[in-house]
Amino acid sequence: MKNPLLWTGLAGLLFCFSAAGAETDVLTARVLKDNVNLRARALKTSEVVGQASKGALLAVRVVESKWVEIVPPTNVDLWVHSELIKDGAATSDRIKIRAGPGVNYSSVGQLSKKDGVEVRGMKGDWLRIAPPPGASLWIARELVDVKDPKPPQAVKLSPAAEVREAAM
Repeated sequence: MKNPLLWTGLAGLLFCFSAAGAETDVLTARVLKDNVNLRARALKTSEVVGQASKGALLAVRVVESKWVEIVPPTNVDLWVHSELIKDGAATSDRIKIRAGPGVNYSSVGQLSKKDGVEVRGMKGDWLRIAPPPGASLWIARELVDVKDPKPPQAVKLSPAAEVREAAM
């Protein structure tokens, strides 16, 4: 290891290539209509946290029969109590991220101690924040087209596997 900068640069390149490959493996949902509600829970009566426009691509966490759990888009605002954040980071574990500025709003995720937050504003004792990585929202399944990043591929069976398959 004569040149640590060279090794650091190579490691960075490898990370970039692996991260770029990983992005293509993300399950996505394309929004089919304009002004589609993004909800705090998988219920039609749950709070509307934001909206998505027709054609928007959303990163998917879970697909259920009637609902899709998504990663909140960056333009959505979430909320956390200001006493639980100091110097842009969470002060304890299991801090609830809320759909609105109050404990009466649904929890849409959690922060762990020292997790960073991007503060966008304040309302009373509540901070409006950018969605952290662990937050989730829900969208009605009928309003999106979910795309698997990898189309199913035919698997070539070995001769031994073909014999076992035929015997079943």
